[in-house]
Amino acid sequence: MSRTRFIFAFICLVLVLPTAPAQEGGGRSDKELKRAAHRLHIDVEKLKNARQALREATDLARRIEPLPVHVYQLAQLWIEIDRARAAEIVESIAGDLRIAARSAKAPEAYQQATSTAYRLLAYLVGLDPEKAVELAEQWPEPAPALGEARDNFLAQFRSDYLTTLAQSEPEKAAALLAQRAPSAGPAYSMRGQLAQRLMSSGKKEEAQRLIDQAIADFAQGKSNARFYQDFANFVQVLPRLDRERFPEAFGLLVQSSGKDTEAPGQVVQFSVGNQNFPVTSGQAAILQVFSGLFNQPELALQALDAAPDIKAKVNEIGGLDCFLNWTPRCGSRTPEAAGGTPGSGGAAPVNTGARYETAWGLVQELRGKAIRNPSLVRQKLLEAAGSSGQAYFLTHVAQVANHTDADLSVLALELARDRISEIQPLQERVGALQNLISTYRQVEGEVDSKLIKEGYLLADQIREEAAAGGVPGEATRRGRQGSPADFLEAFLTGEYARDNFDAAIRFVRSMDDDEAKLSALLQIAQSLRNSY
Repeated sequence: MSRTRFIFAFICLVLVLPTAPAQEGGGRSDKELKRAAHRLHIDVEKLKNARQALREATDLARRIEPLPVHVYQLAQLWIEIDRARAAEIVESIAGDLRIAARSAKAPEAYQQATSTAYRLLAYLVGLDPEKAVELAEQWPEPAPALGEARDNFLAQFRSDYLTTLAQSEPEKAAALLAQRAPSAGPAYSMRGQLAQRLMSSGKKEEAQRLIDQAIADFAQGKSNARFYQDFANFVQVLPRLDRERFPEAFGLLVQSSGKDTEAPGQVVQFSVGNQNFPVTSGQAAILQVFSGLFNQPELALQALDAAPDIKAKVNEIGGLDCFLNWTPRCGSRTPEAAGGTPGSGGAAPVNTGARYETAWGLVQELRGKAIRNPSLVRQKLLEAAGSSGQAYFLTHVAQVANHTDADLSVLALELARDRISEIQPLQERVGALQNLISTYRQVEGEVDSKLIKEGYLLADQIREEAAAGGVPGEATRRGRQGSPADFLEAFLTGEYARDNFDAAIRFVRSMDDDEAKLSALLQIAQSLRNSY
């Protein structure tokens, strides 16, 4: 793109030429548009524009060969902004993927079409479950080199289908689960979800039978490492379902930890607050169970006594109170307890909430003063911002002050904007700029086109430095993997479309790269769909 493309983009942002208004499909009533717009908390014109961008994105995606892997995003947007047509559109795209899978000459092509279809059909389950099951069951067989791909696809789809069905028809889902082949696995997490739904539907006996069977199955094959984490997820929901059965299930989990459930010496880092400490994968699964015991301290203490090694880990961070409700006072562990070496001179633990607390305290101190003494407030803001990370801190102050002191919020944004250009490296500046633009939208209700222009200049600068080898991670070519500059440009176009849809859509239509165009159209539809 470089200079030529940027100049064209800037012209599009400045000049507003007459363009035909977005046209809805035949038969779409004003009442339906008003109802949908009200549900999304946006005005009708924005909804019309979002649907137009989505239609163009869908048509474009279906012309690209092979279909882009992120085509499932189209399904999500159709469901959100035009649900009446969503099932038809998703089914038609799934049909395209089916054709691609059937005609695939290489294993990679079949795998891509099949994995994309899996994500797409997950959305269709919520719209037309029967059609989704039919499409999945009739999925074409793969080439001999990928004999298991279709089986994996069906197994994962059926699992997700049961998850969705459990929310509306738990008894039917339970019956289907009982019919699954043993090779599909015990599905402990799924049984927990079904028991939860049955309990909430007043079917306590059916739920308890499901729980008892899950516990019995794990007791028989508890040394199988494949299902250990799955059973831990099941145990985590038990305190809300059946306190009496929880101790037995938790005891089985503790007894099985380390018995062929993990590789020798396997260690992971478990986080509590701003503290990390090393545990085995089995211990991590058990510790995660305690997060479901936040409001049941007696049950938590009982469980802790049943697991001495876990109790020792919890004591390292100050005991059960700190584990369930971590506060900065809990962050005084020694380096030895944290897994470090004695006498290493490590700094005291950093409270990750300190920056938020500083911003909040500053807003309280300066409330009401921005309009009376802006010079003093500027000085206070800059002093609090320090010498590094100023733009991030000032933007955060603007977010905190937004609903209590609009003048302070605007002043903080102005200061943050002045410091964006100082941020290095460029990729870090991208994140700060996107955060600033989003905050401007929340505070002011619009974004100055000059800020959008600065963003396009930044995208050009990233590409220029990438060409010279100065921006790590920036793709050397446009296309399927995208790049930070591509994503920034799509974000900017989506934001500008909210204020000037005509100029933004003309700019997108002028793009010569279909992948970049698709990304921008999706971003426009998503941006217009947002209420702020």
